[in-house]
Amino acid sequence: MTRNYFQWLILAVFLLGLAFPGADADGGSETVGIRIFDTDNVNLQSTFSDETFVVDYGSFQWAVLSKDALANLDDQGLTYQVVEDPYTVNLGGQDFDPLLIEPSFPDEWSRVPTTSEPALRLIQFHGPTKTEWLNDLITDGLSPVQYIHPFTYLVWGASDAVQKSTQRYFVRWAGDYLPAYAVQTKNRGLGSEPILFRAMTLPQAGLDKIIADLDVLGASKITSASNLDPSFDLVSFILPGDQISAAASLPGIYSIQPVPTDGGDRGEMSNQVNVGNVDAVNRAFPGYQAWLAQLNLSGDGVIIANVDSGILETHPDLVN
Repeated sequence: MTRNYFQWLILAVFLLGLAFPGADADGGSETVGIRIFDTDNVNLQSTFSDETFVVDYGSFQWAVLSKDALANLDDQGLTYQVVEDPYTVNLGGQDFDPLLIEPSFPDEWSRVPTTSEPALRLIQFHGPTKTEWLNDLITDGLSPVQYIHPFTYLVWGASDAVQKSTQRYFVRWAGDYLPAYAVQTKNRGLGSEPILFRAMTLPQAGLDKIIADLDVLGASKITSASNLDPSFDLVSFILPGDQISAAASLPGIYSIQPVPTDGGDRGEMSNQVNVGNVDAVNRAFPGYQAWLAQLNLSGDGVIIANVDSGILETHPDLVN
């Protein structure tokens, strides 16, 4: 009886070890990112193991270490800043380290390209971006589009170009840009009623191609505006709400959301704050319409114009 008991105990301990593995050495819960300052004449790579990724940025050096290794920095009297969860991204309403955890979405929200043709992808670096790293991605055949915190870039390119980039020493992880990333969580359960949507799309995907693909899905009243900014075009269309996942799966769709008919949450929040409808902890509460009524303001006959010529990217205050 005693022998059987210990056999079961050993088996239970073994299974618990499988269920609760130790934290990964790169970005797990027991590691932190470190910005180390005042590192003149200090060779940090020699301070840590060969597996530690150390990057010199001139004014600071970056490394990802176990929390236990911080004692080495203290012993050397170095000044440093700790960055908890250095590789945790927020995409599709979920926080996760993409190297360690694969986010879970329903099938229609996790479709990936079935061909090697160009599509939106994600590349995460080991540390803060360096210009030469972006140039290397371009050399590999990828087009950097948008920065995503932390250390991650949305890129446009074929799967073989992504595979090539993963051989670069500074690339930590690469993956697909899922449809769930393009649509807010609250908009993933819409019904079959036709809804006016607006999508931000990549010029590299071809505006005419995206419009044709939307037409195949049954979209109507499609309008577009090219050169919305250096990175995106804009497409508006009407589509049944339950087809939004199919639209978000089209190559080149960065973001797709219903067009708010009431100014949206952000507009309503601003309205409440402007009229002082905030509580002791600065949370806005309704009352804007009542405030307007007290002033006998209905908005009838009011014409509003918004004239914006954009920004001068070469202005001295903006160049950096």
